[in-house]
Amino acid sequence: MESLFDEKDVKFELIYEGTTFTITRAVLEYKGRRFVGEGVSRRSWQDAPNPELGRYISHGRAVKALVKKISGEKIHHTLMG
Repeated sequence: MESLFDEKDVKFELIYEGTTFTITRAVLEYKGRRFVGEGVSRRSWQDAPNPELGRYISHGRAVKALVKKISGEKIHHTLMG
């Protein structure tokens, strides 16, 4: 399947990183419009601290939200927007 955009063109911002939550925003200028996707990772207090995993998960969810917004799909996931 052909990609809608090149991920190199996406600007990522780490919005928040805490003990249990990490929030990443993905911003893309595409066909004259600005699209923003946000991804959240949530960890239990009982999980071992792993900031890299939190960033990886929130990054992936932000990209997925961005793709859904560009393609006009509804987002049904509570940790994406």
